[in-house]
Amino acid sequence: MEMMLSLILALSLSTLALPALIRRAGTWGLIDAPDARKHHVGMIPRVGGIAIALGTLLSATVWSFADTAYVGFLAGSLVIVVFGMLDDRNNLDFRIKFGGQIIAALIVAAFGIRLQTLPFFGVEAFTVLLVLFTVLFLLASTNAFNLLDGLDGLAAGCGILSLATISVLALTLVDGGSVVFIAAAALGGILGFLRYNPHPAIVYMGDAGSQFLGFAIGAVALLLIDRSGGAIHPAIVLPILGLPIIDTLLVMIVRMREGRSPFSPDRNHIHHRLLSLGLSHRQAVAAIYLVQATLVASAIILRNSSDLVIVGVYVTICAVSALAFLALRRHCRTGGNHGDRIHQASEQTVKAAAVAPATRPSLQRIWLLRYLAVSAAAYMFGGALLVRGVTTDIAVIALLCAGAAVIFGMWPRAVTLTTRLAAYVAVIYVSYLSVQAPAGALINEIAFYAWLGSVALALAVIMASTSRDLFQLSTQDLLTVLVVLAMVAMPAMMSDKSMIAAMAVRALVFLYACELIISLKPVKAPNLGFAAVASLVALATMQSGLQVW
Repeated sequence: MEMMLSLILALSLSTLALPALIRRAGTWGLIDAPDARKHHVGMIPRVGGIAIALGTLLSATVWSFADTAYVGFLAGSLVIVVFGMLDDRNNLDFRIKFGGQIIAALIVAAFGIRLQTLPFFGVEAFTVLLVLFTVLFLLASTNAFNLLDGLDGLAAGCGILSLATISVLALTLVDGGSVVFIAAAALGGILGFLRYNPHPAIVYMGDAGSQFLGFAIGAVALLLIDRSGGAIHPAIVLPILGLPIIDTLLVMIVRMREGRSPFSPDRNHIHHRLLSLGLSHRQAVAAIYLVQATLVASAIILRNSSDLVIVGVYVTICAVSALAFLALRRHCRTGGNHGDRIHQASEQTVKAAAVAPATRPSLQRIWLLRYLAVSAAAYMFGGALLVRGVTTDIAVIALLCAGAAVIFGMWPRAVTLTTRLAAYVAVIYVSYLSVQAPAGALINEIAFYAWLGSVALALAVIMASTSRDLFQLSTQDLLTVLVVLAMVAMPAMMSDKSMIAAMAVRALVFLYACELIISLKPVKAPNLGFAAVASLVALATMQSGLQVW
Protein backbone atom coordinates (compact mmCIF):
# COMPACT_ATOMS: atom_id res chain seq x y z
CA MET A 1 0.00 0.00 0.00
CA GLU A 2 2.81 2.42 0.93
CA MET A 3 4.51 1.81 -2.44
CA MET A 4 1.34 2.69 -4.35
CA LEU A 5 0.71 5.74 -2.18
CA SER A 6 4.30 6.89 -2.72
CA LEU A 7 3.82 6.69 -6.49
CA ILE A 8 0.39 8.37 -6.44
CA LEU A 9 1.56 11.21 -4.17
CA ALA A 10 4.60 11.93 -6.36
CA LEU A 11 2.49 11.78 -9.53
CA SER A 12 -0.04 14.21 -8.04
CA LEU A 13 2.61 16.66 -6.84
CA SER A 14 4.45 16.59 -10.17
CA THR A 15 1.25 16.99 -12.20
CA LEU A 16 -0.08 19.85 -10.08
CA ALA A 17 3.27 21.70 -9.91
CA LEU A 18 4.00 21.79 -13.64
CA PRO A 19 1.39 24.36 -14.78
CA ALA A 20 2.65 26.88 -12.21
CA LEU A 21 6.28 26.14 -13.12
CA ILE A 22 5.57 26.57 -16.84
CA ARG A 23 4.08 30.00 -16.17
CA ARG A 24 7.20 31.06 -14.26
CA ALA A 25 9.75 29.57 -16.69
CA GLY A 26 10.22 32.79 -18.66
CA THR A 27 10.71 34.86 -15.51
CA TRP A 28 13.37 32.45 -14.26
CA GLY A 29 15.11 32.26 -17.64
CA LEU A 30 14.50 28.50 -17.91
CA ILE A 31 13.66 28.44 -21.62
CA ASP A 32 15.07 26.12 -24.29
CA ALA A 33 15.76 27.92 -27.59
CA PRO A 34 16.07 25.88 -30.82
CA ASP A 35 19.45 25.34 -32.46
CA ALA A 36 21.10 23.12 -35.10
CA ARG A 37 21.23 20.04 -32.84
CA LYS A 38 17.61 20.24 -31.65
CA HIS A 39 14.36 19.24 -33.29
CA HIS A 40 11.85 21.63 -31.74
CA VAL A 41 10.58 24.97 -33.00
CA GLY A 42 9.98 27.91 -30.68
CA MET A 43 10.81 28.55 -27.04
CA ILE A 44 10.04 25.61 -24.74
CA PRO A 45 10.04 25.84 -20.89
CA ARG A 46 12.72 23.70 -19.20
CA VAL A 47 11.06 23.22 -15.82
CA GLY A 48 9.89 19.59 -16.02
CA GLY A 49 12.88 18.41 -14.02
CA ILE A 50 11.94 20.66 -11.10
CA ALA A 51 8.49 19.06 -10.99
CA ILE A 52 9.96 15.55 -11.21
CA ALA A 53 12.40 16.24 -8.37
CA LEU A 54 9.74 17.97 -6.28
CA GLY A 55 7.29 15.09 -6.55
CA THR A 56 9.96 12.44 -6.02
CA LEU A 57 11.71 13.96 -3.02
CA LEU A 58 8.62 15.13 -1.14
CA SER A 59 6.86 11.79 -1.61
CA ALA A 60 9.89 9.66 -0.72
CA THR A 61 10.53 11.83 2.35
CA VAL A 62 7.16 10.79 3.78
CA TRP A 63 8.12 7.10 3.76
CA SER A 64 11.92 7.04 4.03
CA PHE A 65 13.16 10.01 6.05
CA ALA A 66 14.05 7.79 9.01
CA ASP A 67 16.54 5.98 6.77
CA THR A 68 19.97 7.63 7.03
CA ALA A 69 20.81 6.62 3.46
CA TYR A 70 17.75 8.50 2.21
CA VAL A 71 18.86 11.68 3.97
CA GLY A 72 22.08 11.46 1.92
CA PHE A 73 20.09 10.83 -1.25
CA LEU A 74 17.90 13.85 -0.52
CA ALA A 75 20.90 16.14 0.07
CA GLY A 76 22.78 14.88 -3.00
CA SER A 77 19.68 15.23 -5.18
CA LEU A 78 19.17 18.84 -4.12
CA VAL A 79 22.75 19.62 -5.16
CA ILE A 80 22.15 17.98 -8.55
CA VAL A 81 18.91 19.88 -9.14
CA VAL A 82 20.41 23.25 -8.15
CA PHE A 83 23.40 22.84 -10.48
CA GLY A 84 21.07 21.54 -13.20
CA MET A 85 18.85 24.62 -12.93
CA LEU A 86 21.91 26.87 -13.13
CA ASP A 87 23.01 24.96 -16.22
CA ASP A 88 19.56 25.33 -17.80
CA ARG A 89 19.68 29.06 -17.15
CA ASN A 90 23.33 29.95 -17.78
CA ASN A 91 24.76 27.02 -19.81
CA LEU A 92 27.52 26.21 -17.30
CA ASP A 93 31.00 25.08 -18.29
CA PHE A 94 31.23 21.28 -18.14
CA ARG A 95 33.88 21.50 -15.39
CA ILE A 96 31.45 23.34 -13.11
CA LYS A 97 28.75 20.78 -13.86
CA PHE A 98 31.13 17.97 -13.02
CA GLY A 99 32.05 19.76 -9.81
CA GLY A 100 28.41 19.79 -8.71
CA GLN A 101 27.95 16.14 -9.66
CA ILE A 102 31.07 15.12 -7.71
CA ILE A 103 29.83 16.98 -4.62
CA ALA A 104 26.46 15.21 -4.87
CA ALA A 105 28.13 11.80 -5.33
CA LEU A 106 30.42 12.36 -2.33
CA ILE A 107 27.41 13.30 -0.19
CA VAL A 108 25.52 10.07 -0.91
CA ALA A 109 28.71 8.04 -0.46
CA ALA A 110 29.26 9.68 2.94
CA PHE A 111 25.76 8.56 3.98
CA GLY A 112 26.43 4.94 3.03
CA ILE A 113 25.12 4.72 -0.55
CA ARG A 114 28.22 3.23 -2.12
CA LEU A 115 29.77 0.01 -3.31
CA GLN A 116 30.72 -2.27 -0.44
CA THR A 117 32.88 -4.68 -2.46
CA LEU A 118 34.90 -4.44 -5.65
CA PRO A 119 32.95 -5.55 -8.75
CA PHE A 120 34.05 -8.91 -10.23
CA PHE A 121 36.26 -9.67 -7.22
CA GLY A 122 33.63 -9.68 -4.49
CA VAL A 123 36.16 -8.59 -1.87
CA GLU A 124 36.31 -5.56 0.37
CA ALA A 125 38.82 -2.80 -0.38
CA PHE A 126 39.99 0.47 1.09
CA THR A 127 37.09 2.85 1.70
CA VAL A 128 38.76 5.49 -0.46
CA LEU A 129 38.86 3.08 -3.42
CA LEU A 130 35.21 2.09 -2.97
CA VAL A 131 34.18 5.75 -2.75
CA LEU A 132 36.15 6.46 -5.93
CA PHE A 133 34.33 3.66 -7.78
CA THR A 134 31.01 4.96 -6.43
CA VAL A 135 31.68 8.54 -7.58
CA LEU A 136 32.75 7.39 -11.04
CA PHE A 137 29.64 5.25 -11.38
CA LEU A 138 27.31 8.06 -10.31
CA LEU A 139 29.01 10.45 -12.72
CA ALA A 140 28.49 7.92 -15.53
CA SER A 141 24.84 7.33 -14.63
CA THR A 142 24.05 11.05 -14.26
CA ASN A 143 25.64 12.07 -17.55
CA ALA A 144 24.35 9.05 -19.49
CA PHE A 145 20.73 10.09 -18.95
CA ASN A 146 21.63 13.76 -19.38
CA LEU A 147 23.09 13.06 -22.83
CA LEU A 148 20.21 10.74 -23.78
CA ASP A 149 17.66 13.52 -23.34
CA GLY A 150 17.46 14.46 -27.02
CA LEU A 151 13.94 13.42 -28.06
CA ASP A 152 10.54 13.91 -26.43
CA GLY A 153 9.91 11.20 -23.84
CA LEU A 154 13.18 9.35 -24.53
CA ALA A 155 15.10 9.86 -21.27
CA ALA A 156 11.90 9.73 -19.22
CA GLY A 157 10.76 6.47 -20.83
CA CYS A 158 14.14 4.77 -20.40
CA GLY A 159 14.22 6.03 -16.82
CA ILE A 160 10.79 4.53 -16.15
CA LEU A 161 11.95 1.13 -17.39
CA SER A 162 15.06 1.30 -15.18
CA LEU A 163 13.12 2.40 -12.09
CA ALA A 164 10.42 -0.22 -12.64
CA THR A 165 13.15 -2.87 -12.75
CA ILE A 166 14.70 -1.59 -9.52
CA SER A 167 11.25 -1.70 -7.89
CA VAL A 168 10.66 -5.31 -8.96
CA LEU A 169 14.10 -6.38 -7.71
CA ALA A 170 13.65 -4.51 -4.42
CA LEU A 171 10.33 -6.29 -3.80
CA THR A 172 12.29 -9.55 -3.59
CA LEU A 173 14.46 -8.26 -0.73
CA VAL A 174 13.73 -8.40 2.98
CA ASP A 175 15.34 -4.96 3.50
CA GLY A 176 14.21 -3.26 0.30
CA GLY A 177 11.70 -0.81 1.79
CA SER A 178 13.46 2.50 1.13
CA VAL A 179 14.56 1.32 -2.32
CA VAL A 180 10.95 0.57 -3.26
CA PHE A 181 9.62 3.86 -1.90
CA ILE A 182 12.24 6.03 -3.63
CA ALA A 183 11.91 4.18 -6.94
CA ALA A 184 8.09 4.35 -6.79
CA ALA A 185 8.22 8.07 -5.99
CA ALA A 186 10.57 8.70 -8.92
CA LEU A 187 8.20 6.75 -11.18
CA GLY A 188 5.32 8.93 -10.07
CA GLY A 189 7.31 12.13 -10.59
CA ILE A 190 8.21 11.12 -14.15
CA LEU A 191 4.67 10.03 -15.00
CA GLY A 192 3.34 13.39 -13.85
CA PHE A 193 5.83 15.08 -16.19
CA LEU A 194 4.90 12.80 -19.10
CA ARG A 195 1.30 14.02 -18.92
CA TYR A 196 2.65 17.30 -20.35
CA ASN A 197 5.34 15.82 -22.57
CA PRO A 198 3.79 13.98 -25.56
CA HIS A 199 5.46 14.72 -28.89
CA PRO A 200 5.59 17.57 -29.80
CA ALA A 201 6.38 18.51 -26.19
CA ILE A 202 5.23 21.73 -24.53
CA VAL A 203 7.73 21.38 -21.66
CA TYR A 204 11.18 19.80 -21.26
CA MET A 205 12.77 18.29 -18.18
CA GLY A 206 15.99 20.21 -18.88
CA ASP A 207 19.40 19.37 -17.45
CA ALA A 208 17.97 19.61 -13.93
CA GLY A 209 15.58 16.77 -14.78
CA SER A 210 17.83 14.53 -16.86
CA GLN A 211 20.72 14.82 -14.39
CA PHE A 212 18.41 14.18 -11.44
CA LEU A 213 16.94 11.18 -13.25
CA GLY A 214 20.35 9.62 -13.94
CA PHE A 215 21.63 10.42 -10.46
CA ALA A 216 18.52 8.98 -8.77
CA ILE A 217 18.65 5.75 -10.79
CA GLY A 218 22.35 5.31 -10.07
CA ALA A 219 22.00 6.00 -6.35
CA VAL A 220 18.95 3.76 -5.89
CA ALA A 221 20.67 0.98 -7.88
CA LEU A 222 23.64 1.16 -5.46
CA LEU A 223 21.25 1.12 -2.50
CA LEU A 224 19.54 -1.93 -4.01
CA ILE A 225 22.85 -3.82 -4.22
CA ASP A 226 23.74 -2.85 -0.65
CA ARG A 227 20.37 -3.89 0.80
CA SER A 228 20.51 -7.26 -1.01
CA GLY A 229 23.20 -8.48 1.36
CA GLY A 230 25.33 -9.80 -1.49
CA ALA A 231 22.50 -11.61 -3.29
CA ILE A 232 22.59 -9.08 -6.15
CA HIS A 233 26.00 -8.47 -7.72
CA PRO A 234 27.28 -4.97 -8.62
CA ALA A 235 27.36 -5.67 -12.37
CA ILE A 236 23.55 -5.66 -12.36
CA VAL A 237 23.77 -1.86 -12.67
CA LEU A 238 24.77 -2.24 -16.34
CA PRO A 239 21.52 -3.79 -17.62
CA ILE A 240 19.51 -1.65 -15.16
CA LEU A 241 20.92 1.54 -16.67
CA GLY A 242 20.74 -0.13 -20.06
CA LEU A 243 21.33 1.66 -23.33
CA PRO A 244 22.29 5.15 -22.02
CA ILE A 245 25.62 3.87 -20.64
CA ILE A 246 26.82 2.18 -23.83
CA ASP A 247 25.52 5.05 -25.99
CA THR A 248 27.46 7.63 -23.94
CA LEU A 249 30.63 5.52 -23.98
CA LEU A 250 30.57 5.04 -27.75
CA VAL A 251 29.85 8.72 -28.44
CA MET A 252 32.78 9.80 -26.28
CA ILE A 253 35.09 7.32 -28.04
CA VAL A 254 34.05 8.74 -31.43
CA ARG A 255 34.69 12.30 -30.26
CA MET A 256 38.16 11.48 -28.93
CA ARG A 257 39.06 9.61 -32.14
CA GLU A 258 38.14 12.77 -34.04
CA GLY A 259 40.45 14.81 -31.81
CA ARG A 260 37.60 16.59 -30.02
CA SER A 261 36.71 16.89 -26.37
CA PRO A 262 34.59 13.94 -25.16
CA PHE A 263 32.13 16.51 -23.79
CA SER A 264 31.71 18.51 -27.01
CA PRO A 265 28.17 18.50 -28.47
CA ASP A 266 27.37 16.70 -31.72
CA ARG A 267 24.76 14.52 -33.43
CA ASN A 268 26.36 11.11 -32.90
CA HIS A 269 23.96 9.73 -30.29
CA ILE A 270 21.89 6.71 -31.21
CA HIS A 271 18.67 8.75 -31.47
CA HIS A 272 20.35 11.16 -33.89
CA ARG A 273 21.58 8.25 -36.01
CA LEU A 274 18.14 6.64 -36.10
CA LEU A 275 16.56 9.91 -37.24
CA SER A 276 19.19 10.27 -39.95
CA LEU A 277 18.14 6.88 -41.34
CA GLY A 278 14.64 8.19 -41.94
CA LEU A 279 12.85 6.95 -38.82
CA SER A 280 10.22 9.28 -37.42
CA HIS A 281 10.48 10.69 -33.92
CA ARG A 282 8.15 8.04 -32.50
CA GLN A 283 9.83 5.20 -34.39
CA ALA A 284 13.26 6.20 -33.09
CA VAL A 285 11.99 6.42 -29.52
CA ALA A 286 10.16 3.09 -29.84
CA ALA A 287 13.31 1.36 -31.16
CA ILE A 288 15.34 2.60 -28.19
CA TYR A 289 12.56 1.60 -25.79
CA LEU A 290 12.69 -1.93 -27.23
CA VAL A 291 16.44 -2.28 -26.60
CA GLN A 292 16.13 -0.72 -23.14
CA ALA A 293 13.26 -3.07 -22.25
CA THR A 294 15.32 -6.08 -23.33
CA LEU A 295 18.25 -4.97 -21.18
CA VAL A 296 16.23 -4.30 -18.03
CA ALA A 297 14.36 -7.60 -18.48
CA SER A 298 17.73 -9.36 -18.50
CA ALA A 299 18.52 -7.62 -15.18
CA ILE A 300 15.46 -9.23 -13.59
CA ILE A 301 16.24 -12.65 -15.06
CA LEU A 302 19.95 -12.51 -14.06
CA ARG A 303 19.44 -10.91 -10.63
CA ASN A 304 21.21 -13.78 -8.82
CA SER A 305 23.89 -14.42 -11.45
CA SER A 306 27.59 -13.61 -11.24
CA ASP A 307 29.16 -10.39 -12.49
CA LEU A 308 30.76 -12.14 -15.48
CA VAL A 309 27.47 -13.68 -16.63
CA ILE A 310 25.66 -10.35 -16.31
CA VAL A 311 28.32 -8.45 -18.25
CA GLY A 312 28.42 -11.17 -20.91
CA VAL A 313 24.66 -10.98 -21.50
CA TYR A 314 24.75 -7.18 -21.46
CA VAL A 315 27.50 -7.05 -24.10
CA THR A 316 25.69 -9.67 -26.20
CA ILE A 317 22.41 -7.72 -26.24
CA CYS A 318 24.26 -4.51 -27.13
CA ALA A 319 26.15 -6.30 -29.92
CA VAL A 320 22.95 -7.77 -31.38
CA SER A 321 21.34 -4.31 -31.23
CA ALA A 322 24.36 -2.83 -33.03
CA LEU A 323 24.10 -5.46 -35.77
CA ALA A 324 20.39 -4.70 -36.15
CA PHE A 325 21.23 -1.00 -36.50
CA LEU A 326 23.84 -1.73 -39.18
CA ALA A 327 21.36 -3.89 -41.08
CA LEU A 328 18.79 -1.10 -40.87
CA ARG A 329 21.33 1.43 -42.12
CA ARG A 330 22.20 -0.75 -45.12
CA HIS A 331 18.52 -1.14 -45.89
CA CYS A 332 17.46 2.49 -45.45
CA ARG A 333 20.45 4.56 -46.40
CA THR A 334 21.31 4.63 -50.09
CA GLY A 335 23.72 7.56 -49.85
CA GLY A 336 24.05 11.21 -48.98
CA ASN A 337 21.33 12.74 -46.82
CA HIS A 338 18.60 10.50 -48.20
CA GLY A 339 17.60 9.43 -44.69
CA ASP A 340 17.29 13.05 -43.55
CA ARG A 341 15.05 13.84 -46.52
CA ILE A 342 12.84 10.85 -45.72
CA HIS A 343 12.60 11.95 -42.10
CA GLN A 344 11.70 15.51 -43.09
CA ALA A 345 9.08 14.24 -45.52
CA SER A 346 7.55 11.97 -42.89
CA GLU A 347 7.39 14.86 -40.41
CA GLN A 348 5.71 17.05 -43.03
CA THR A 349 3.21 14.29 -43.71
CA VAL A 350 2.36 14.06 -40.01
CA LYS A 351 1.92 17.83 -39.78
CA ALA A 352 -0.29 17.86 -42.86
CA ALA A 353 -2.40 15.07 -41.41
CA ALA A 354 -2.77 17.03 -38.19
CA VAL A 355 -4.31 20.03 -39.93
CA ALA A 356 -6.39 18.04 -42.42
CA PRO A 357 -10.09 17.69 -41.61
CA ALA A 358 -10.92 14.46 -39.87
CA THR A 359 -12.90 11.96 -41.85
CA ARG A 360 -16.29 10.94 -40.60
CA PRO A 361 -16.06 7.70 -38.62
CA SER A 362 -17.69 4.70 -40.26
CA LEU A 363 -20.85 3.12 -38.84
CA GLN A 364 -18.82 -0.02 -38.15
CA ARG A 365 -16.37 1.86 -35.95
CA ILE A 366 -19.16 3.65 -34.10
CA TRP A 367 -20.78 0.36 -33.13
CA LEU A 368 -17.45 -1.25 -32.26
CA LEU A 369 -16.65 1.68 -29.96
CA ARG A 370 -20.03 1.29 -28.30
CA TYR A 371 -19.32 -2.41 -27.82
CA LEU A 372 -15.96 -1.57 -26.24
CA ALA A 373 -17.56 1.00 -23.93
CA VAL A 374 -20.23 -1.43 -22.72
CA SER A 375 -17.68 -4.23 -22.34
CA ALA A 376 -15.23 -2.09 -20.35
CA ALA A 377 -17.97 -0.86 -18.02
CA ALA A 378 -19.30 -4.40 -17.55
CA TYR A 379 -15.81 -5.75 -16.83
CA MET A 380 -15.03 -3.10 -14.23
CA PHE A 381 -18.34 -3.02 -12.38
CA GLY A 382 -19.39 -6.64 -12.88
CA GLY A 383 -15.93 -7.85 -11.95
CA ALA A 384 -15.95 -5.73 -8.78
CA LEU A 385 -19.19 -7.43 -7.69
CA LEU A 386 -17.92 -10.95 -8.41
CA VAL A 387 -14.39 -10.98 -7.01
CA ARG A 388 -13.42 -11.80 -3.43
CA GLY A 389 -10.28 -11.35 -1.36
CA VAL A 390 -10.27 -7.54 -1.36
CA THR A 391 -7.69 -6.50 1.23
CA THR A 392 -7.72 -3.32 3.32
CA ASP A 393 -4.97 -1.61 1.33
CA ILE A 394 -6.78 -2.27 -1.95
CA ALA A 395 -10.01 -0.90 -0.48
CA VAL A 396 -8.33 2.25 0.83
CA ILE A 397 -6.58 3.01 -2.47
CA ALA A 398 -9.80 2.29 -4.39
CA LEU A 399 -11.74 4.76 -2.24
CA LEU A 400 -9.01 7.41 -2.50
CA CYS A 401 -8.94 7.11 -6.29
CA ALA A 402 -12.73 7.17 -6.50
CA GLY A 403 -12.87 10.26 -4.30
CA ALA A 404 -10.17 12.02 -6.33
CA ALA A 405 -11.98 11.18 -9.57
CA VAL A 406 -15.28 12.58 -8.26
CA ILE A 407 -13.78 15.77 -6.80
CA PHE A 408 -11.45 16.70 -9.66
CA GLY A 409 -13.92 15.41 -12.27
CA MET A 410 -16.10 18.42 -11.49
CA TRP A 411 -13.50 20.53 -13.30
CA PRO A 412 -14.24 20.10 -17.05
CA ARG A 413 -10.58 20.24 -18.05
CA ALA A 414 -9.74 17.40 -15.66
CA VAL A 415 -12.45 14.96 -16.77
CA THR A 416 -10.18 12.99 -19.10
CA LEU A 417 -7.39 12.72 -16.52
CA THR A 418 -9.71 11.61 -13.71
CA THR A 419 -11.43 9.11 -16.01
CA ARG A 420 -8.07 7.54 -16.83
CA LEU A 421 -7.11 7.40 -13.16
CA ALA A 422 -10.31 5.67 -12.07
CA ALA A 423 -10.51 3.33 -15.08
CA TYR A 424 -6.87 2.26 -14.90
CA VAL A 425 -7.01 1.47 -11.19
CA ALA A 426 -10.34 -0.35 -11.53
CA VAL A 427 -9.15 -2.51 -14.45
CA ILE A 428 -5.90 -3.42 -12.68
CA TYR A 429 -7.63 -4.43 -9.45
CA VAL A 430 -10.37 -6.43 -11.15
CA SER A 431 -7.76 -8.18 -13.32
CA TYR A 432 -5.64 -9.01 -10.27
CA LEU A 433 -8.47 -10.15 -8.01
CA SER A 434 -10.35 -12.08 -10.70
CA VAL A 435 -7.31 -14.35 -11.07
CA GLN A 436 -6.20 -14.42 -7.43
CA ALA A 437 -9.51 -14.88 -5.65
CA PRO A 438 -12.50 -15.26 -8.00
CA ALA A 439 -15.95 -15.71 -6.51
CA GLY A 440 -16.90 -18.44 -8.92
CA ALA A 441 -16.16 -20.00 -12.26
CA LEU A 442 -17.99 -17.35 -14.29
CA ILE A 443 -14.98 -15.09 -14.91
CA ASN A 444 -12.74 -18.04 -15.73
CA GLU A 445 -15.07 -19.99 -18.01
CA ILE A 446 -14.67 -20.47 -21.76
CA ALA A 447 -17.47 -17.95 -22.31
CA PHE A 448 -15.43 -15.26 -20.53
CA TYR A 449 -12.37 -15.87 -22.68
CA ALA A 450 -14.52 -15.85 -25.81
CA TRP A 451 -15.82 -12.43 -24.75
CA LEU A 452 -12.27 -11.28 -24.01
CA GLY A 453 -11.23 -12.39 -27.48
CA SER A 454 -14.10 -10.49 -29.08
CA VAL A 455 -13.07 -7.33 -27.25
CA ALA A 456 -9.47 -7.80 -28.43
CA LEU A 457 -10.70 -8.31 -32.00
CA ALA A 458 -12.80 -5.12 -31.83
CA LEU A 459 -9.70 -3.28 -30.58
CA ALA A 460 -7.61 -4.58 -33.48
CA VAL A 461 -10.24 -3.61 -36.08
CA ILE A 462 -10.61 -0.08 -34.70
CA MET A 463 -6.86 0.52 -34.40
CA ALA A 464 -6.28 -0.79 -37.93
CA SER A 465 -9.00 1.42 -39.43
CA THR A 466 -8.22 4.60 -37.48
CA SER A 467 -6.14 7.32 -39.10
CA ARG A 468 -2.87 8.01 -37.30
CA ASP A 469 -3.78 11.61 -36.53
CA LEU A 470 -6.66 10.42 -34.37
CA PHE A 471 -4.98 7.65 -32.41
CA GLN A 472 -1.22 7.31 -32.05
CA LEU A 473 1.08 5.38 -29.79
CA SER A 474 2.37 7.89 -27.29
CA THR A 475 3.63 8.28 -23.75
CA GLN A 476 0.12 7.30 -22.66
CA ASP A 477 0.88 3.82 -24.01
CA LEU A 478 4.00 3.80 -21.86
CA LEU A 479 1.81 4.53 -18.85
CA THR A 480 -0.45 1.65 -19.86
CA VAL A 481 2.44 -0.78 -20.07
CA LEU A 482 3.87 0.50 -16.79
CA VAL A 483 0.71 -0.07 -14.79
CA VAL A 484 0.43 -3.56 -16.26
CA LEU A 485 4.02 -4.29 -15.24
CA ALA A 486 3.27 -2.96 -11.77
CA MET A 487 0.22 -5.21 -11.57
CA VAL A 488 2.25 -8.21 -12.71
CA ALA A 489 4.97 -7.40 -10.19
CA MET A 490 2.53 -7.71 -7.28
CA PRO A 491 2.58 -11.54 -7.44
CA ALA A 492 6.22 -11.63 -8.63
CA MET A 493 7.02 -14.43 -6.23
CA MET A 494 4.24 -16.68 -7.47
CA SER A 495 5.31 -19.92 -9.08
CA ASP A 496 2.21 -20.21 -11.29
CA LYS A 497 3.24 -18.16 -14.33
CA SER A 498 -0.08 -18.87 -16.06
CA MET A 499 -1.82 -16.69 -13.47
CA ILE A 500 0.55 -13.82 -14.18
CA ALA A 501 -0.09 -14.18 -17.91
CA ALA A 502 -3.86 -14.26 -17.34
CA MET A 503 -3.72 -11.02 -15.35
CA ALA A 504 -1.53 -9.30 -17.94
CA VAL A 505 -3.77 -10.26 -20.87
CA ARG A 506 -6.97 -9.13 -19.14
CA ALA A 507 -5.47 -5.84 -18.03
CA LEU A 508 -3.91 -5.03 -21.41
CA VAL A 509 -7.10 -5.68 -23.36
CA PHE A 510 -9.33 -3.55 -21.14
CA LEU A 511 -6.78 -0.80 -20.51
CA TYR A 512 -6.46 -0.29 -24.25
CA ALA A 513 -10.24 -0.47 -24.60
CA CYS A 514 -10.53 2.38 -22.09
CA GLU A 515 -7.79 4.34 -23.85
CA LEU A 516 -9.45 3.99 -27.26
CA ILE A 517 -12.79 5.14 -25.90
CA ILE A 518 -11.22 8.20 -24.23
CA SER A 519 -9.12 9.08 -27.29
CA LEU A 520 -11.69 8.52 -30.05
CA LYS A 521 -14.92 9.25 -28.18
CA PRO A 522 -14.10 11.84 -25.49
CA VAL A 523 -17.79 12.70 -25.01
CA LYS A 524 -18.23 9.19 -23.58
CA ALA A 525 -15.37 9.62 -21.08
CA PRO A 526 -17.67 10.75 -18.21
CA ASN A 527 -19.81 7.59 -18.63
CA LEU A 528 -16.72 5.42 -18.53
CA GLY A 529 -15.47 7.35 -15.51
CA PHE A 530 -18.79 6.80 -13.71
CA ALA A 531 -18.54 3.04 -14.28
CA ALA A 532 -14.95 3.05 -13.03
CA VAL A 533 -15.82 5.01 -9.88
CA ALA A 534 -18.76 2.67 -9.20
CA SER A 535 -16.39 -0.28 -9.59
CA LEU A 536 -13.91 1.19 -7.09
CA VAL A 537 -16.64 1.89 -4.56
CA ALA A 538 -17.97 -1.65 -5.00
CA LEU A 539 -14.50 -3.08 -4.38
CA ALA A 540 -14.22 -1.07 -1.16
CA THR A 541 -17.65 -2.18 0.10
CA MET A 542 -16.77 -5.81 -0.67
CA GLN A 543 -13.84 -5.55 1.72
CA SER A 544 -15.94 -4.06 4.49
CA GLY A 545 -18.35 -6.99 4.39
CA LEU A 546 -21.25 -5.05 2.86
CA GLN A 547 -21.35 -7.19 -0.26
CA VAL A 548 -23.79 -5.97 -2.85
CA TRP A 549 -23.74 -9.21 -4.80
